[in-house]
Amino acid sequence: MIRRRLLALGLIGAIALAIGIALNRPPETPTGPPVDIQAPEELEKLLPAADEGIFRFPPDADGEVVTRGERFPLEVLAGCSIEPFVSDVVWGIDAGTAGARYVLPQDVEVLVGFVLLDEDEVAAAREALRTGGHCTGRPADADDEGVDVWTKVSRPWFGDVSALYRAAGYYADDEQRPSDLVPGPAYAFTLSGRWLTVMRTGDGSLETAASVYPQLFDRWDERTRAAFLRPAESAGGCGSANLDVAGLPAGKLDESARRALIGLHDVACQGRGDVALAAVSDPLFLDDRVVVRENLAEVPDPGKLAALLETRAEHRNGAIVYRAGDSAAVFSTVHEGGWSWIAWSSYVRACSAAPAGMCDPDPHGPLGGADWQVVLADAGCASSGAGDAVLIDHAVFQDVTGDGKKDALITAACNAGNTIGVGEVRVYDGASPPQSPRLLQVLYRDDPGALGTGLRPEALTVAGDELVVESLTWRADDRRKNPGARQVDRFRWSGSGFARIGGEVRHLW
Repeated sequence: MIRRRLLALGLIGAIALAIGIALNRPPETPTGPPVDIQAPEELEKLLPAADEGIFRFPPDADGEVVTRGERFPLEVLAGCSIEPFVSDVVWGIDAGTAGARYVLPQDVEVLVGFVLLDEDEVAAAREALRTGGHCTGRPADADDEGVDVWTKVSRPWFGDVSALYRAAGYYADDEQRPSDLVPGPAYAFTLSGRWLTVMRTGDGSLETAASVYPQLFDRWDERTRAAFLRPAESAGGCGSANLDVAGLPAGKLDESARRALIGLHDVACQGRGDVALAAVSDPLFLDDRVVVRENLAEVPDPGKLAALLETRAEHRNGAIVYRAGDSAAVFSTVHEGGWSWIAWSSYVRACSAAPAGMCDPDPHGPLGGADWQVVLADAGCASSGAGDAVLIDHAVFQDVTGDGKKDALITAACNAGNTIGVGEVRVYDGASPPQSPRLLQVLYRDDPGALGTGLRPEALTVAGDELVVESLTWRADDRRKNPGARQVDRFRWSGSGFARIGGEVRHLW
C-alpha cells in the first residue's frame, strides 16, 4: 500500500513538474546548433541576466549590486557523501569562477554554482547523489556551537541523477543537548554528463526550487549537449511536510511558521527525536499528560510524528490539527510574536487512550477563532509607543469554570523591541461569543513579582481546576533582555476567579 501510494505521488509530482517546465520557460531562448562547452565561464553566460524575467541581482547594504563570489561552505556538508565533489562551486560572480546570485520578487535568494568534474570523478559523484542519505554537519564540541542537519528528500527532479536536501541547524550545549532548531535553505544537486550544479533556495522550499530550476537551466539544454531538464528523481530520502492546510485563512501561517513545520518534520523523519525536542513549545501535552521540555530526553516516536505532518491538516479556530489513524498533532496559530515561530500544543500517539477532547477536530473551541489582536487592544501597547502588536507567548483553551465550555487563558505583553518586557495573564469566559470574549480576570498586572523586578508570563498549564504559570523574571544584576530566573506560581479556581495557592523562584543559572 505504501509503495503504491509513493508511486502515485511520484507520478503526480512528475506531472506537476512537467507542467511547471512548460509554464516557466523563458519566452525567448537562444537558437543555434549545440556547442560543446568546457569552461564554466562560457556556461555562465547562458544563465539569466539581471532583470531578466523574475531574476534580479541583490543589492548590498549600500545599494550596490552584489556580484562577489562566495565559495560553497563545505563545513556544513561534513559527513555528506557529495562533499568531495563541490569544493570548487562558487556562488556569485568573481574573477576565474562561475555562478550566479539572484533574488526573486518574493525576496527569496537563489544561488547557483557549477563545476566541471574530471572524467574519473563522474562515476563516484553519480553514486554519491544516488545513494547518499541524511547527514550531519560539523559536530558541536563547545557551548553554543552550531550543528547542521541535512535531510535528503525524495521527489521528482531533473538531470542524469540528482539529490535534494533541506538543511536545518541547532545549537548544542556542552552535554550535546540540542536547542533552538532553525530551518535552513534547500539544496538541489544535479549531474548531467560531467557538469555538477548546485542550487540553493533561501526559503528552504523545494517548491520554489522546482519553479525556478527550469528557468535557470533552459538555455543549457538548448545550447549544449547537457540534459539538465531531463525528468529524474531524488530517491532514498524523506517526504515533505504538508502545508496545504484545509480551511486556513490567507496569511494565518507566516513564512517562519511554515519553515518551522518543515524543519520539525525533517528532523523527525530522520529519527532525531532529540533534535525535534528543540522545536517543542513549553508546555506540550504529550499522550495523556502535560510535559515541559527540560524533563524530556527526546520526542518519542519521531517517525510517527513525521508521517502525521505529511498528511493534510485542518485549521479550525486557531488550531492546525494533523490527524492520521489514532494519532494527532496540534499546532496553534493564536500564539504569535514570542520566541517560537509556531506553538506546538499537543502530540498524542493514541487518541483512544487520551483524555476526552485532546484529539477533537476543534481543540481550541470557539474562542480560539477570536481576533486576539483586537481583543487585546486595551493592553495599551500603542499608547506606550512600543508598537501596536500584542505579543502572545502562550494560549490555552480549556474549561476552568466548570460549565463545559473551553475558556481562554492568554499571556499578553507589549512589544519591547530588542529586549523583554513585562506582561500579564488574561482569562476569558468560554460561554461568551468569539466576537466579544468576556474578560473574567487579569493576573500579574502591575505585579513586580517575588524579586521585585517584574514578570513576563510565558507558559501556562491547566490541570483540572489548577493553573500553573511560569514567568521570566530578573535578578538585580540581570540585563532586561536576559532574565536569569523563573517564577512558578500555582493557582486554583475559586468559583469566580483564580486564587494563588503557592509558588517559587527558580534560578536559571
